[in-house]
Amino acid sequence: MEANLPKNLHFAGWTLNLARLSLEGEGREIFLRPKSFEVLRYLAANPGRVVTKDELIETVWSGTFVTDDSLVQCIKDIREAICDQERRIVKTLPRRGYLFAALVTDGATSPISADSVSPIRFAKSGEVHIAYQVWGEGPRHLVFCPGFVTHVESLWSEPGMARFLRRMGQFARVIMFDKRGTGMSDRVDKVPGLDERVDDLRAVLDAVDVERAAIIGPSEGGSLAAYFAATHPHRCEALVLYGAFARFASWIRSEEALQGLLQYIDTSWGSGASLPMFAPSMVGNAAFQGWWGRYERLGATPAAAMALMRLNSKIDITDILPSIRVPTLVIHRTADACVDVEGGRQLAASIPNARLVELAGVDHLPWVGDNADEILWRIEEFLASREPAGAVRHHSR
Repeated sequence: MEANLPKNLHFAGWTLNLARLSLEGEGREIFLRPKSFEVLRYLAANPGRVVTKDELIETVWSGTFVTDDSLVQCIKDIREAICDQERRIVKTLPRRGYLFAALVTDGATSPISADSVSPIRFAKSGEVHIAYQVWGEGPRHLVFCPGFVTHVESLWSEPGMARFLRRMGQFARVIMFDKRGTGMSDRVDKVPGLDERVDDLRAVLDAVDVERAAIIGPSEGGSLAAYFAATHPHRCEALVLYGAFARFASWIRSEEALQGLLQYIDTSWGSGASLPMFAPSMVGNAAFQGWWGRYERLGATPAAAMALMRLNSKIDITDILPSIRVPTLVIHRTADACVDVEGGRQLAASIPNARLVELAGVDHLPWVGDNADEILWRIEEFLASREPAGAVRHHSR
């Protein structure tokens, strides 16, 4: 076994002990048959990626002739060991291979610096400077639209998010930015509407010399992404909406709830106490809540966050959805604690030929939860079925 491999891989409550060649979980240690262990190790080392049968056989059996039955038996052994009868972790993709859909970590906790990916740059949108960053080596451009508030540099200091972003960069050249008034972009006197935000997105595309790109919009960023696809179809080749909505009521369902959130921003912004709304499974994780509090403080001032929320309360793009003509994928967790799944269903029903994927889970943040890797795989699979608009151009901007 390679000397530089980690001692353990962790996934879905299980630990793959690479020193003892065992599987640990549920208070017991399991010793799989050697070939079954090697298949599991290889799949867990390649989460979120389709691994073909030929690749597995060549890797595990190393040139020895075996039939598919041997591999199928190993997969059966693995599923029985990790109680995966419903195939939520090891997924079979007919005629393609297998996908390991669980989030896998090696126990590393050190933050990843944004500077190790690419420097922060600034695009000019009128007189406003928009902070953006580019990374990845994939065959197509993918713009990651920001949600409520963001801070592109701070995102990389959360290990789970850093891993999520790096994985995205394996199948796309990713462009991420902060909306005006938030993060590292210029603060502005007037809260921007959707038209101004769309112009900021266009300015970033111009700054990196990209004519057309796929656009992914999580949460509030989904409204911006959809609006851009409707108003700039010549610059959008595909659209992905995650945990998104057309009407604000899918997020904050009443005036009372809105006033409660505004009260939190006014008196407790930066404490991270809003975490249950965005990532219920991380409640009780002191390190994550501490990061979340810093993320709030860096993302916007309390006054700016309150102004943005009041503006967001007016979001309703239902009328423009039928005019979207680009291929669209809508992903939504069915028990999303922040944006009701009906918001995603409305998007998919209103956008012509949109594809809806509903996944289990309560977390709104896409990189949190056991199926974070499946979210990435669904996006990768969807984009892979689209022909890229053109070759990726590398430059220093």
